[in-house]
This record gives sequence, structure tokens and C-alpha cells, in this order.
Amino acid sequence: MKIFLALIGFYCSNVFGQWEDLKIPRKALVNDIIYAGNRICIGSSEGIFMNRYEEDTQFSWDELSAGFTDPDIQALCSTNSMLIAATKREIHIASLHDLVWHHTKNAIDADRINEFALDYHLNIYAATSNGLWYSEDHGLHWKQLALNNIPLLSVLVMPDQTSYVVGSDEIHYGAIYTGYLKDPNPKLIQTSYHSVLKLFPSFRKEEVLVGSFSQNPNQFNVNLLSGWDQPKQQSLGLQNAAVSSFEFGKNLSLVAGIRALGSWTGTVGPKGVYFCPSISSPNVQNQWFEINEGMSDASVECMFRTADYLFIGTEQRVYRRNLENITTHISLQESVPKIIYHENSNQLELHEELVGKLLQLFTSDGKLVCSFSKTRSLMQLPMILQPGLYYCAISLPERNYSVSVLIH
Repeated sequence: MKIFLALIGFYCSNVFGQWEDLKIPRKALVNDIIYAGNRICIGSSEGIFMNRYEEDTQFSWDELSAGFTDPDIQALCSTNSMLIAATKREIHIASLHDLVWHHTKNAIDADRINEFALDYHLNIYAATSNGLWYSEDHGLHWKQLALNNIPLLSVLVMPDQTSYVVGSDEIHYGAIYTGYLKDPNPKLIQTSYHSVLKLFPSFRKEEVLVGSFSQNPNQFNVNLLSGWDQPKQQSLGLQNAAVSSFEFGKNLSLVAGIRALGSWTGTVGPKGVYFCPSISSPNVQNQWFEINEGMSDASVECMFRTADYLFIGTEQRVYRRNLENITTHISLQESVPKIIYHENSNQLELHEELVGKLLQLFTSDGKLVCSFSKTRSLMQLPMILQPGLYYCAISLPERNYSVSVLIH
């Protein structure tokens, strides 16, 4: 039996760029990235940090939450005049003019506020561990709108401004509900997910991208859900992944962020940032490319896009990358040869371009498994490879690249 075990390789060169660490003042779990008064604002487990400059080409961070009792910011939201931050059982509100905070305890009866969303009237919807909550006055006062006692992980106001969509956790079977704006009785759409980590608008009126995770390693965790009366699901890819965030690139390209959740059933799941050149491709499930160059930690919690840049928040840092760079980088990778692992004979089969070249196989923590100075088309491995993530380092004329190897 043949198993394709090489994801598309990545050139070890700075010609095409990589992720830039924006060096927030303290290492922290980054839960949210937003625009606040035309500035990038970060909500993290160590507080709120805002860029001093209105442009996103240079960064100098100011901390806004020095006086908070609890610095763990669960979610952020910004209207045209106010900044709203959520910590455990407390809502913090500040004018963008002076950034003086007003603190309200128990404004929302929930231990966790996972995400905010705005409608065109600047009303705020909050997905919480205790259902959906709602504010009409920039976060000063809240009322529970729907789904009492149901833990919600994500909330989205649809672009046509007619309805909201929310997603629950595994306790309620990863269900997705929708209702008209301010509707206290949303309709159940789908219950086929494990946990709905992220909902993101697609291109049609009743269509969303669903980012989820599942304890079934064979289940795809990027899906397109369309039609609320008779919902249809299209699987777009990324198995054994906890998909936490999305942003569209040019045309129908899509970037997905993945949290690192370890392994299930002996298989190491992907993590970091993955790019799909077109979600309309007939072979879309096999068209995802890992783009984690320059990242020292690759568990993605959130994502934010400006006109020119893509920002991601991870377990410890905030990274930025030029959108044009991502598209250019991926288009050049499609010609990189693949590697095939023959499970029965314990052999690697190499593309003809790799024959005769230096090849080294490493474990995911950097330990050398084996090395071949001159390779043949079929290489017998000295030991049986256990399931897990490996890396192949391959030397070619004028360039080197590495390949992520996933063996089932």
C-alpha cells in the first residue's frame, strides 16, 4: 500500500518572506485581534496592547489594561467610538478618545465570553458559555437573547445584516443555529460537528464557512454550509485539525488557522497556518499548504486581515505577513516533488528530481532518523517508522527545502 506522506515542500529562503514576530510586550495567549480607531489592538491573557501608530507598517505597543484586576482578555470589540473588552464575569468599556475604562461586574452571566459580533446598528452580540447575549448601548448593559445554558464558541452577523449565526461546543453536538437580528428563538441548522470553533461569511446569502475540531481523525474540519431550510455541507479539507480562524485572500483563496491540540488515535494533527489557493477547486481537500515559516510557536488562536497584511495570534505571540507574499510563495511550491511512503516494504519512493541528492529524515523534535548521501528512487529505511510527524531535509542545486512528513 502506498501512502502519500509529504506535504508540499517549502523553500528555506527569505526570498519569499516569512512570518514577522511583532513582539508584543509580554508573551501571552492571544485571543483576539481587531481594529480600534484605525489601530491594531490585541486582546491576550496578559492584557490589551494597541499599536501607537494608525498604519500597520510599523509597530510600537501601548498597554491599555494596566489597572485591570484580571488581565486575561477573552474577547475584544470596537464600535466607532468605544472599545469593549471581556474578562471573566466583567465587561470593560472605554472611549477611544481618552481610553478611560468603565468596569462592570457580572454584566453577562457567564464564566466565558468567546466572541463578539456587531450588526450595522453597532449592537453587540456575545457568544458565551451561557448562550447568546446582546447589548444596544456599546456594552454598558446586556441582556440574554437566546440559547440559555448552551455553551456557544462562535457568533457571526451575516453580511446582508438580516441574521446572526452561532455555533456550540461538543456538549450540544457542535450545533449551528441562526435567527433574525434580535430574534430570541433561533432555528437549529446543523448538528454534525464536534465543536464549532469559528464561523466565517462566505459569498452567498445563506452560506458560512465552519471551522471545527473532532475526535474523529478522518473527519474534515473545514466545511462550507449553505441553505438554512435544507442545509448542504461541502467538506473542504484539513483532517484531524482544530480550525480556529479564517480569512479570505484573493479570489477564492482561503487561509485557515489551526490550534495545536496534540494527537488523537496516534496521529499528530496539523497546526499553524494553512493556505488553499481556491476553495472551488474540484480537488480542494488535497489543496492545503502549510505556511509556518518564521513561527516559533504555531498554535493559532485568532486571525485578522487588513488591506495588505494578515495578522495571527498564537499561544505566545502576534505575527504578520504580507498577503501578496503568501499567494506568490504558494504558487511556486506546486512544482516541488512529493515523497511516497510504502508501508508494506518500509521504503521511501522519491520523485526523479530527488534521486542522487542528499536526504535526511528528522523526528518532529529535530532528532536525526536516517541520512542518505546519494538517493535512489526507492530507499529502504533502516527502521520501521512509527506514526507521527517527521521532516525531510533535501538539498537541490541552488536551493534547499524541507518537507513535513505525516505518517499514519
